[in-house]
Amino acid sequence: MGVVMIWRMQSSATNSIEGVISRSRDLARAGDHKQAYKLCRKAVSGGASHPDLYLIYGVCAYGAGKSSEAIKILRKSLRLWPGARDALFNLGFILLAGGQAEEAIAPLRQLLDDHPDYPGGKSNLAAAYFSNAQLGLATQTCLEAIPMAPDNLEKAELYNLLGSIYREDEMNEQSELAFRKAFDLIPDFADALANLCLMLEESGQLEAALKASADGRERFPDDHRFSLVLAKCERQQGDGHQAIERLSAIDLEKETSALKVQIYYEMGRLWDRQDAAEEAFDCFSKANEITAANIPADIKKGFYPKILKASSRYYANSDFPASRTKAPDDGMIPAFLIGFPRSGTTLLELTLAGHPHIAVMEEPPLIQELYADITGANLSYPMVLEHLDAPHIAKLRKAYFERAAGYTEMTDKKVLINKHPLDTVFLPVIRAVFPDAKIIFSARHPVDVCLSCWMQEFQLNEGNVNFLRLDTTVDFYAACMDLWMRFQSEAAMDHLIVFYEDVVDNHQETASKAIRFLGLDWSDRVLDHIGTAKSIPRVNTASYHQVSEPIYVRSKNRWQKYRQNLTPILPKLARYVEHFGYTL
Repeated sequence: MGVVMIWRMQSSATNSIEGVISRSRDLARAGDHKQAYKLCRKAVSGGASHPDLYLIYGVCAYGAGKSSEAIKILRKSLRLWPGARDALFNLGFILLAGGQAEEAIAPLRQLLDDHPDYPGGKSNLAAAYFSNAQLGLATQTCLEAIPMAPDNLEKAELYNLLGSIYREDEMNEQSELAFRKAFDLIPDFADALANLCLMLEESGQLEAALKASADGRERFPDDHRFSLVLAKCERQQGDGHQAIERLSAIDLEKETSALKVQIYYEMGRLWDRQDAAEEAFDCFSKANEITAANIPADIKKGFYPKILKASSRYYANSDFPASRTKAPDDGMIPAFLIGFPRSGTTLLELTLAGHPHIAVMEEPPLIQELYADITGANLSYPMVLEHLDAPHIAKLRKAYFERAAGYTEMTDKKVLINKHPLDTVFLPVIRAVFPDAKIIFSARHPVDVCLSCWMQEFQLNEGNVNFLRLDTTVDFYAACMDLWMRFQSEAAMDHLIVFYEDVVDNHQETASKAIRFLGLDWSDRVLDHIGTAKSIPRVNTASYHQVSEPIYVRSKNRWQKYRQNLTPILPKLARYVEHFGYTL
């Protein structure tokens, strides 16, 4: 939300401090934040201390491009003068603008607890909730903020935010209504129309997306977001040449980094469909380079590698955790669909989700939450797993199934499948808490997996941030597969390996094998993965278009046409290629 940071004189200041504040404020209003910042810094260094001085000091530090320092200044201000409303607002604003949405929530909530009508407070809190994927709270806060909006512009911005929240929450009709309301309030609000076009395209409403994008292109000829959506639709309709021509005509030097990234990814996909490997590789490289230079501050790049390194170091000298207790009867069979991103887990998930006695969850953070619950103790991970006793395990299982009820309908279901490819990282946790679990591991040619991860336009998180370079992609893959191979040989758990290529070539036979493994009778409904995809909320993974199409083979051995570009990574992947029965 484009809410302007504000500051006020909160009390009478001494004459000398008042002069510094007045002069700094005038400089800031004139756009000279650097000089205002220096003036405030000099006063504070000289011992001056007043809430208004610290407030404008923090605001001007932010305006001068010193976001981290601005946050420190405003936090110090709040330690000195707890509850100062403008400091709370600006701290929340700066944290949110810097991609630290989770940290922005606390000061904004504190502000609104004491000052519920503070201008822009609810707007920014709604945006922080949205950025932190707390969609229910984001919706509620946004709806509360709309009647408080002082003018049509802010109201339109809130409807645009509400449309984005609904879009993320897969409520497409409500999303469309909100975007159209924003556009009705401000007819030249290009953001709202562009977001509407994206929602229509993502949800498979291609004709509506084409119509809205053509309208947007006519109204806003210099806004190439509409050309991008048109190209996406044209690709899906099989007109790749027209889409390439459309995007190639855009002067990317004039575009924002975010739009450059989106266009380069789309151009990469288009060239890949044309078997133009060099052009595609170049586009994906540029997209990843720009993305890597703009990683949000709240993305913990080392989160997964650190856990994998700890597991590797520990299990080099220790056995894989053995079951220390008999698993209780939870009323459902816990199952986990793991592997690695882009290994075919989404297609297999939708195949199994068609069975009437299977409940499926799509990439919930439940195992990560158990990891957080377990690692709150003093012992390091994974050593802490050796100290879990029966009551603790029963408590963890109870929490898991209670949380799962918020992700899927479990009535009349016999098997609960948690599909999360990167839960491979947490195999020791799964082994310790769910020794009775059934593990389905989705395997695909290792080079295809790594290439596909690197080529994919993900919404960045702690996992896929490792895919922005080919070498880090391979390192991450290798660490995961080393853990899997150790698990396979030592964990003595019920597991089934399903190969992506078998799902593509022998869908019914492979589905039947998986259903038998889960202890269920056959159902023809598992073969209608397209119908299943359309009957459930929008698939949230990067595979959302592909799994809604008939099963295709174009992704098999895709890496071959990029062999020349991939030469540096092939030796490191050779071990895993051999292990899974593939060839180079």
